[in-house]
Amino acid sequence: AHFLPMWFRKKTALWYVHKQVSWRLSVAALFVDAIFTASKESCRLRSAKVQVVGHGIDTDRFAPARISSGNPLRLRLLTVGRISPIKDIRALVLGFFELTKLLNIPTRFTIVGSPLTEADHTYEQELRRLALAPRRARQDQGWRRPVGGPLDRPWFQDALRDRAPAVGPARRR
Repeated sequence: AHFLPMWFRKKTALWYVHKQVSWRLSVAALFVDAIFTASKESCRLRSAKVQVVGHGIDTDRFAPARISSGNPLRLRLLTVGRISPIKDIRALVLGFFELTKLLNIPTRFTIVGSPLTEADHTYEQELRRLALAPRRARQDQGWRRPVGGPLDRPWFQDALRDRAPAVGPARRR
């Protein structure tokens, strides 16, 4: 089926979001008309075919809820994605701890995602231990276990609306 577009003279495109440039990507680039990616760091292949288009998130639909005068100010952060050392969620958790020391408002940090590899599962357990340590030390009621696991689509929009900003770290190489 992969040669059908060429036989019928149809344009083909590839969506690629990964830091690594492999030989497979180089070969795939020969057979497609365009390579779409979220950012220039997400596809480091040097080619005129690479087009940065962003993630395509509807910011009207996934906008944070408005703060009303009846609701007290609180800080809620959310990160969504695979739980993996390359995502450097640990840095977010540690930064969040520092931020909560500076602010005198209720806070909550939520991680939504799942580990994939054995190393990812080990990393998830490290994050759970790290997240629970300050609560034991301070009895902080504004903190909860952050690792939420996968989130079904119907609840995703509400999760994003309830927490702002959404953050997505990653280690740069």
